[in-house]
Amino acid sequence: MLQDDYLMAMKRLTVSSLVKSKEEFEQEVKKLGRIQHPNLVTLEGYYWTPSLQPVIYEYLTGGSLYSHLHENLESTPL
Repeated sequence: MLQDDYLMAMKRLTVSSLVKSKEEFEQEVKKLGRIQHPNLVTLEGYYWTPSLQPVIYEYLTGGSLYSHLHENLESTPL
């Protein structure tokens, strides 16, 4: 159960030839969930449907990594 006002980020994955089954998807997501590092976002959860597999991560404020790398070349460093 999540707290009220708990923000998360969702990455919507679509079925690909790389993931052949729900079991294979769950194995890969569980591997990702075991990775813990201070410079990586935490995997919070996932869900499986035949056409879509959303993966839920902790939400970080401050904009996207893409914008920091490509749009703010002369702004505050990470």
